[in-house]
Amino acid sequence: MKSNKEIIEIIKQTSREYLPDAEVFLFGSRARKNASSDSDYDILLITNVELLPKDKLPIRTKIRKSLLTIGIRSDILIQSKTEVEIKKNLPGHIVRKILREAILL
Repeated sequence: MKSNKEIIEIIKQTSREYLPDAEVFLFGSRARKNASSDSDYDILLITNVELLPKDKLPIRTKIRKSLLTIGIRSDILIQSKTEVEIKKNLPGHIVRKILREAILL
């Protein structure tokens, strides 16, 4: 079984294979350090360029499948820096909540 540190490195490397410019953030129970052994890894990828939703879905799917083949369950959200700037100030928006606990990997 891989250590958490090894898993984090794999997540960063895999994410950057598909989105080389992305900042990779961990959020959720793994970031809060209250994850159970079966918790997935919640990942926010912030890109420099805006992607259409139809372009985000296949990238998310490829990253998730790539991680899953080595036993890493993940949930991935892809947002551009512009999208994050807008959404981080919207009350109740998921991006705003994520940024409160997110850890840059």
